[in-house]
Amino acid sequence: MSRNSLVIQFQRLFDYVIPVDPIYNEATTNLRLMNRLDLDAAFTKINLWKQTQFRKIVYIDADVVSIRPPDELFELEADFAVCLSFP
Repeated sequence: MSRNSLVIQFQRLFDYVIPVDPIYNEATTNLRLMNRLDLDAAFTKINLWKQTQFRKIVYIDADVVSIRPPDELFELEADFAVCLSFP
C-alpha cells in the first residue's frame, strides 16, 4: 500500500492527518544488535514538535493500552510532561 493511499484512508477516519517526511536513523548498528531494524524511522516522531498550529500535543505510542480516556492529559498546566515506561 502506498503512503498516499494510507494518508487518504487516515483522512477518512481522523480530524487531522498531517503527513511528515520520515527521519531515518542511518546508524543501524544498535538496531541490528537488538534485532529491531524496524525502528529505523523512530526519529520521525520528532516532527511532532513542528506542529505549532496546535496549542497542545499529546503523543501516545501505538503500543499503549489505555485504561481510561486521555482527556486529563490535555488539561495539564505544563509546557512539557512525560510518563516513564512501565515494564
